[in-house]
Amino acid sequence: MYHPDAFNSAGLFQNLGGWIRSTPAESKLHFYFSALLQRAHHALFHIAESERLQVVAGAQFASSLADVPVNVIELRGASPVVSATIIHITAALAAIRILQDDVWQLLRERSGARNAPNSIRNAVDALSAGLVGPTRSASRRPPAWCTAVPTPLAASLVEYWSVSGGRVATYRDMDQHHNVIATGCFVTFDAGRTVAATVVLPDNPEVKSVAKYRYSQRIDGVGPHAPS
Repeated sequence: MYHPDAFNSAGLFQNLGGWIRSTPAESKLHFYFSALLQRAHHALFHIAESERLQVVAGAQFASSLADVPVNVIELRGASPVVSATIIHITAALAAIRILQDDVWQLLRERSGARNAPNSIRNAVDALSAGLVGPTRSASRRPPAWCTAVPTPLAASLVEYWSVSGGRVATYRDMDQHHNVIATGCFVTFDAGRTVAATVVLPDNPEVKSVAKYRYSQRIDGVGPHAPS
């Protein structure tokens, strides 16, 4: 189940309706359409809730820390609201990661790429070998199914994965297999004493080691610099 208003307000999936109408109702593609939209609605819900709760957390810390000395600019913090924010970040990452594969499975079926892998990670790895330019591996030849995927679509998938999609998958894998995504937040004060509570993600989730995680980039798990 999903609500179209959630997509319309965010300007998402504006062209998918044409795909659905042009596909026979008995086609397997209709299953992929339904799964994709439901998963996307889950992701949007959790993103919106994490954004809302992070603002609430900042307001709560602002009230409780009103007497903190003016020379303090950052603290580590935790609260029930911060915990709920982290829950929604984790859920959003999980939903987006499955949505990535849902999107690829729809595109695979639509393009008729027989024997293509189910995983977008494996698909991108194979598709990148068939592209010219810096993304191509000269020592590899793409499998035969890659020829069924239009070159512009293959290039878009490879670009998405290299720019942000692969990083989302890495954070989700870190959270599921190696360590929780976060245990608290950074509470910061600006010059006007405005308080922000930021759930920060590690700069290097690929190291798979809590001891080696670094946070110098202050990657906001909720805000505009979060992985997408």
